[in-house]
Amino acid sequence: MQQSEMQHMKQLQYSNIDTDGDGKITRAEVQAHEKLTTEMNNQWSKADKNNDGQVDTSEFAAFRERVNEQLQKEQKSQKSMDDEGM
Repeated sequence: MQQSEMQHMKQLQYSNIDTDGDGKITRAEVQAHEKLTTEMNNQWSKADKNNDGQVDTSEFAAFRERVNEQLQKEQKSQKSMDDEGM
């Protein structure tokens, strides 16, 4: 692999975590990325919709959207509990 290809791969890996594209990674982005990879590992059959043993870009995007929605609901629920003093 050439140096430029390695740099491109590193940038892609970074941008996968830096979801808002601001050039910085926040703790929330790391947590979301970690949750995504954990959920994908735990629920492979839900991510691999056509059961070919691989997750293509469209399957990944759909799975990522579901996990992000779940994470947002959990964060709202936690914030609501925090606001109520629980």
